Amino acid sequence: MRSRLNKKARTALPLLLLGLVLAVSLTGGSFSRGRFYLHGDGFSADEAGLVMDTLENAERLLSGIYNYIPAENLDIIVLSGVWEMKTSFGVGPWVGAYYTGFKTYLQPIATLKKREVLARVLFIEYTHYYLDSYTNRTCPAWFNELCSYYLFRLYTGAPPVPAAPAAGVSFRRYADFIDLSANMRDYDRLESFYYYAVRFVLFLQERHRLNACLDLVKAMHRGISFKDAVTQAAGKSPARLFEEEFLAWPAAK
Repeated sequence: MRSRLNKKARTALPLLLLGLVLAVSLTGGSFSRGRFYLHGDGFSADEAGLVMDTLENAERLLSGIYNYIPAENLDIIVLSGVWEMKTSFGVGPWVGAYYTGFKTYLQPIATLKKREVLARVLFIEYTHYYLDSYTNRTCPAWFNELCSYYLFRLYTGAPPVPAAPAAGVSFRRYADFIDLSANMRDYDRLESFYYYAVRFVLFLQERHRLNACLDLVKAMHRGISFKDAVTQAAGKSPARLFEEEFLAWPAAK
């Protein structure tokens, strides 16, 4: 049966439909798929789906390398603004996400899309989660960052070695190189860390026939510490290897 709508109802109906459209296009609360949970406000359903697709693609790649699927959930909390990186974690806007304990705090998705770094950030954050699970959280944070960045470059087909940073920092001490907290707080230090990190991987391959992001990660999966795994494979502690051999390696310059 058809019923008549008065003028007031006819006016209200488009507003109601508009509200329904907005409710569908802008999600709040949580969006999940499998072990992946996205929390926050201001992202669209399409953006949430893009995040999940990217995470699943990263998982397919890494599970093909390490033959392992994590059991833990990964929670991704979308921050309300870029400024929260500074107020919550003490890092600048150049850090697209902050990972800790199977949780990733992500800059607004629209911001990362605009900067064309969303895929990179999500791949690296997923790799942090994956390596944490695979090594039972024994992988040092700096080495996790190194491998996450290196694997992303391999995944995208980028040149293995990034361009030298314009205002780089020269790491002469192993302790400074692996101080990820300090490196993340300074843009130039972070760019220099990546520059040194990739060269360190290549150095281990060339001088010691050691595939760092495969052999050392698998050793940690078997319960061997990072330091012991390096020492057993190269005959020196990581600190001595870095300071005595790597810094003298011509390609390290």
